[in-house]
Amino acid sequence: MKHVFEPRLQTDPAHYSKEELNKRREPRLVGTLADELRNDQPDLSWEAEQLAKSHGIYLEFDRAKTGKEKDWMYMLRLANPGGGPISREQWRLFDELADQHARDSNGQSSLRLTTRQAIQLHWLDKAGVLEVVRRLAEAGLRSLNACGDNTRNVLACPLAHGSAVADTHAWARRAADYFELPFEPFIKVFAIDPQQLRRPGEASFQYGPGLLNRKFKLAWSALHPTGPGGALVGDSCVELLTNDLGVAPIARDGRLAAFQLYVGGGQGERNGSPPPPRWRRR
Repeated sequence: MKHVFEPRLQTDPAHYSKEELNKRREPRLVGTLADELRNDQPDLSWEAEQLAKSHGIYLEFDRAKTGKEKDWMYMLRLANPGGGPISREQWRLFDELADQHARDSNGQSSLRLTTRQAIQLHWLDKAGVLEVVRRLAEAGLRSLNACGDNTRNVLACPLAHGSAVADTHAWARRAADYFELPFEPFIKVFAIDPQQLRRPGEASFQYGPGLLNRKFKLAWSALHPTGPGGALVGDSCVELLTNDLGVAPIARDGRLAAFQLYVGGGQGERNGSPPPPRWRRR
């Protein structure tokens, strides 16, 4: 039986931060979030706001406006493992939803592609969040693993897609599927069709109540031939060393022979001197 993962924090539980305590009080990632997204208040309680991050939602406010009352809004981020592919129909849906729900104070629609291959819609209100998440889920797109303390969007070089030598794009998508957060809370919060549930027997990482210490970033680089019959060269278009775990394919004699792993990151530590990346060949 697979064990549930729980971060090995060196801090005594009596001294956990309020964020860590909140995760453990609401291990199902639901809490009051479903109700608060449907009430008439423009914002969320602090506890619900923290849970919303695991569903890809950030609570924001218009910093250009002054006054005692904040102009609250929401940003929705969708993980897009390996940078896609996104179908024509899905792009049209993004465009439509941005026009309908993601307009800034000047009336301009906002749809953003991030440097980590994710997709963001800003300037949403609560009703817009519910509508956008539901319609994107119906199109096979979920906002899980885009924010919060979990394995974030897994990166891959777009040109690796379909590579006969090392299709690291496919590996990245497999890793993203494995580390995706459980569907059940997402379905409950947003009233999504239960058919979105993970199929019985499908392998998945078992997040515990503490999820991960902090966000965990994973990326795969690529191998490309220099020309017809040419040597294979590495392509770190995803900037492996900026991730917690970077996976680089290694070629010998014109074929994939090994993977080189780069490990870095502090998982929330504040020691003032970030360590250099380490690597291990397997």
